[in-house]
Amino acid sequence: MAGAGSAARRLLQPRGPRGAGRAREAPEECLAPLQKEREVAKAEEKRQNEELLKQMEVERQKIIWEWKELQGFLEEQEQLLLFQLEELERAIVQRRDQGLCKLSEEISVLSEREGEKGQQPLSQSLQADAYFLPCKVHGQKLSPMTTSQQGSLGGGSCSPDTNLSV
Repeated sequence: MAGAGSAARRLLQPRGPRGAGRAREAPEECLAPLQKEREVAKAEEKRQNEELLKQMEVERQKIIWEWKELQGFLEEQEQLLLFQLEELERAIVQRRDQGLCKLSEEISVLSEREGEKGQQPLSQSLQADAYFLPCKVHGQKLSPMTTSQQGSLGGGSCSPDTNLSV
């Protein structure tokens, strides 16, 4: 057992400068490739980050361009719808005016018939002195008329392009 103890003592004894140098060299030799790998990894990460930033900027510009295109389209649609609304409004006013003109003609005819029968004309019962016929007769716009003027309109007709402000 004496031989076994001496071998164990030798293993446990501190080594001299020769063994210490090897221990210090070994970690430095191992660290050099790791440091190089670390630098390569950092450079790769930096390159990937820059690439992602470029892609993000491209996507940002694409979104801005699409947004502007959409805004332009919506503005065009707004103008188109406003124009259609104006056209519809004109058509409604024209139909209203034609209806009023037709009604005025009917009242005029009825008034003339009542005047022939010796009754008070219908227009006098509706409005005391004057009745406004809101249309054009033979292309001329009529102004407030008295009942005698209305009676002479028996054959008058309203123009479909009448523009009234009632």
